[in-house]
Amino acid sequence: MYYFSSILIVLAILTSSNTYATDFEVDCKSVEDAALSILANHNDDTFAYDLIEYSKSYPVDNDCYRWQLVILNDLRKSSLEPLGYREYIFDRVDSAGDDFKAELMLHVFRYSLASTSKELSEQEWRTVKASLRVSSEMTV
Repeated sequence: MYYFSSILIVLAILTSSNTYATDFEVDCKSVEDAALSILANHNDDTFAYDLIEYSKSYPVDNDCYRWQLVILNDLRKSSLEPLGYREYIFDRVDSAGDDFKAELMLHVFRYSLASTSKELSEQEWRTVKASLRVSSEMTV
């Protein structure tokens, strides 16, 4: 009887953790889908504001932060430069933990290098260098 109840407990734990993983993946997908719908409205007057505010609602250390990398790549590929977004995203890199700084910086750096509006500022360059210091060779 003891053996049987132990098996049931293990099965219950496995089932609940798999359900959580599935729910978590769906939740992250919905976060990314919502961000892409904001991107689809890039001609709106409130586009930059909406994108920044949406980004603020998800910390970089959140497991669902990778949608921000997708958005950066899409902005770069589409040559979109929402007013204030570049400054905002560099501030995000500055405040990100070391574990996330390197990966986020790589995408921010690509995005800013593709910019046609301006070169890297001194502050942006300091952010890049600080991020490189905490990056692994694999990231760089």
